[in-house]
Amino acid sequence: MEKEDLIKKIELSNNKLSIFADTKEIEKYDLDEVTLLNLINRFLTDNEKTKLFEFEYFKKAPANVIRDIVYSISEDKLKVYVLLDVFLKDKKLLEKTGKIEMIKIIKSLNDDQKMQILKSKNFEKFDLEKHDIEAILESMTDETKKTVLKDEDLLAKHLKLRKNSIIGIINSIKSDEIKLDIIDEIGIDKLLVSLSGISYENKRKVLLENRYNMNKEQIVWLISSMEVDSLIEFWNENQKFLSENKIKAYEIIYELGLDEKKQYEVMSKFGRIKLGIRRSEINLCNFRKKSKRIHRFI
Repeated sequence: MEKEDLIKKIELSNNKLSIFADTKEIEKYDLDEVTLLNLINRFLTDNEKTKLFEFEYFKKAPANVIRDIVYSISEDKLKVYVLLDVFLKDKKLLEKTGKIEMIKIIKSLNDDQKMQILKSKNFEKFDLEKHDIEAILESMTDETKKTVLKDEDLLAKHLKLRKNSIIGIINSIKSDEIKLDIIDEIGIDKLLVSLSGISYENKRKVLLENRYNMNKEQIVWLISSMEVDSLIEFWNENQKFLSENKIKAYEIIYELGLDEKKQYEVMSKFGRIKLGIRRSEINLCNFRKKSKRIHRFI
């Protein structure tokens, strides 16, 4: 039968949802996915769309169709209802939708609704992997990430996220100010690695203002995380700071570790370094064999 016949039938009906509820009726028309979704959007309200998943035809629909029906609901609170009160109560529908599509749906919500999903007492039923939860959190605004990261009960007890996940979320924050605020709250010992992503100016302030009372090893690590030009600038402009902390240039170069490219770039710009670095210090750097070519700069 032609889809025009179905459209006319829906237009004349006082209960449009009942036509979509009739699997045999819908199957008569052999509708493609685009046409089906267009009809749903044209004739059904948001509330009616939430009821589609009660009908057999839609329970067995492809995962992308299920996802697009949820997407088509304009009110986020109704999308949350579908996720928590429809999908979680129908294991087959949840499995049919699949984790990939489920994550896409959750990520499409606003932050308040995402938080509602994450804090749900039945959240574990989504059976998401840690990296899936991280992806949802990383899709939030910086301010919301800050709120989440300061909620230890939510992170550790409810979502069961550990240090590596927390660091990944912090690293996804664009604002240095918020990153530093979170590190202030949680502590440098746990989150030192997150400082590598902040700007040179903020790294410089952290070091010179002694914001975290860092030990020598931590200071050397943070300096070595700078871009090469910034690293050399810091060396040249802060000799007193390095001397007070008993930091030698070779210790910073050595901290570059397996980053052979960065080691080579530092040494290629060796002439710009104003510190009095002895040849013996450089020889202690224990460069990898492939980096022996850098000795021509010494």
